[in-house]
Amino acid sequence: MKIKYSYREIGWMVYMRPGITGIESNDVIDHWKNKPGFPYENTIDQIFEEDQFEGYRSLGRIGMVSLFRKELGTEKNNLFVDQWFGKITSPLLPDNDPTLKR
Repeated sequence: MKIKYSYREIGWMVYMRPGITGIESNDVIDHWKNKPGFPYENTIDQIFEEDQFEGYRSLGRIGMVSLFRKELGTEKNNLFVDQWFGKITSPLLPDNDPTLKR
């Protein structure tokens, strides 16, 4: 989502959603098979059962390990998060897609 700030700068809100990719542990896959709403359950109920909590914790870990892998430049000295994040998200933003600039 594009954000226009009052001082004429543009920013983007990038929403990352957990998903089942097949590399999760068998416990997480079993939980997913037994709970059709997982991992998109309503967050109004914050009292999780142990397997539900572990499922979300595991998906969060997998997502962050994937996002911060060294191939994306996370091991460089003097890493500035805004520059790194801009580098990995830039191809995903509609303003950078030539097909949307018509």
